[in-house]
Amino acid sequence: MNPLQAALMSNADKTLGQLAKLKDLGIQILVDDFGTGYSSMAYLKRFPIDTLKIDREFIRDLSSDPDDRAITRAMIGLAHSLNLQVIAEGVETRDQLDFLQDEHCDRAQGFYIAHPMPGSELLALFRAAGEGLGQDLGERQPSLFGRGIVPSRRTLQ
Repeated sequence: MNPLQAALMSNADKTLGQLAKLKDLGIQILVDDFGTGYSSMAYLKRFPIDTLKIDREFIRDLSSDPDDRAITRAMIGLAHSLNLQVIAEGVETRDQLDFLQDEHCDRAQGFYIAHPMPGSELLALFRAAGEGLGQDLGERQPSLFGRGIVPSRRTLQ
């Protein structure tokens, strides 16, 4: 059990108030490793969440396991029906990325997309792709990889 998640759930009313204050400041709230451990659908109902991050456990065998495909498809559909963004972590093959794109996953991260890199290399990657950092993107997300799938911050760590 993730100690932070346990702490958040142990005093849900206080947590809800603190998360609301963060949202008021424009900070987006993400549930990491969704579908495993202490992550719960109660988060989706109770807390002001913006994004679900699907754990790599469900991504790893997408090409060969129909159960992983069904679960991942359901998580993406559930998140979108609640107007949440979805990030899939641990994408290591083209087949995985193709599946996620076909299911309209919003973002993906993993070694297939990019290995961890210093910020200066990331900036060069964005510049080479013709995307500017620091510009107001509005609803548009920078996309190096087509169809809206982009590396997320953990890729940079």
